[in-house]
Amino acid sequence: MKEIEEAEYRYFTSIKTQMLSRINSILKFLNSRIDIIADWREQFLETSRSGYRQSDLDRGAERVFHNWASLFFSTPNSTPIGADLVFDSDEGFRIHIDVKTALVENPSDYKGVINIGKN
Repeated sequence: MKEIEEAEYRYFTSIKTQMLSRINSILKFLNSRIDIIADWREQFLETSRSGYRQSDLDRGAERVFHNWASLFFSTPNSTPIGADLVFDSDEGFRIHIDVKTALVENPSDYKGVINIGKN
């Protein structure tokens, strides 16, 4: 178990370092939706469930982070069960990255009480 914990820490540190080193490009890509918001906003709102508030970053953020993670995790795994992004490591570990987005209007989204699934 200690070896697994050490590997987990190593991967977490690597992911954090990679994310911080590319934070400006990640933010640029996340904000790219703003330039074309007039083209899709009404369709987005019309097709959402009544009363449901979904972040406009939901799917787009997954795309951005898939692009970012594929720069250093080169082996995606197509498992139908798991996080949004799943990669196989050279050491035989499977890396699961779940991309979460939040709505400012929903305090539970950004005050540390986000529902997290069993994955």
